[in-house]
Amino acid sequence: MEKSQAATKTLESFYKLHQKVALLFSGGKDSLALLYLAKPWWDRTYVVWVNTQCNFPEMHRFMEHIQRMVPHFIEVKSNTLKFINTYGFPSDVVVSEQADGAVFAGEGTPQMCSKFECCQHNLWRPIWEFMKSTDATGFLKGQKYTDHLRAPWVDKFNIGDKKLELAYPIADWSDEDVRRYLACQSVEIDERLRLPHSSLDCWCCTAYWDQMKSRLKYMERHHPDKAVYVKSVVARIKDAVKAELTKLEEV
Repeated sequence: MEKSQAATKTLESFYKLHQKVALLFSGGKDSLALLYLAKPWWDRTYVVWVNTQCNFPEMHRFMEHIQRMVPHFIEVKSNTLKFINTYGFPSDVVVSEQADGAVFAGEGTPQMCSKFECCQHNLWRPIWEFMKSTDATGFLKGQKYTDHLRAPWVDKFNIGDKKLELAYPIADWSDEDVRRYLACQSVEIDERLRLPHSSLDCWCCTAYWDQMKSRLKYMERHHPDKAVYVKSVVARIKDAVKAELTKLEEV
């Protein structure tokens, strides 16, 4: 597989530059493929997972498996449910929120926050804090050009006096490339790994509506109680957004 060979060459060059490397691991298909590609260097690799404490049970089991498999597994914790209780449910469109300590929400309207604010607090900021404290100078991400949502393509950056570097060895892969490679590594391509958002992340997420349909179908099959809860909150958010759009149409 030409793409896996090219990715391996990228990793070889990267590990020559960095004695300690951290692989940012969500448990989704992309970071899993990257983990297998980096296997020759596992002894110099921190596998870093952010535990939001709002994970699906199967992801806990999967991370326990990965922890047994690799020599250096690091769990960084956040608390998504605590954040939601304070700032509201994450939403693609926000019509009620907390600002400067005051809650701006109509009668019966669920308190909301930006989906990016929630992810920043519970996923991205914990990784940033880890980057500040670790002795790793190189970081690996499974981000791809074909991903619907992507972080900025940053390569070299500084945190204080620390000079750090990010690499994206599978950037030019497709989803099918990733699944094909994993199958070659004897990884079972189960229902979760076929999902668009295969890392699942927080079960309580009420945002990312473009992926909500497939996500809820998965939850209905495997976690019906959680699906009922999420659907009830999403219905309230939908009603609130529709009400605000009606006001906008009258302007």
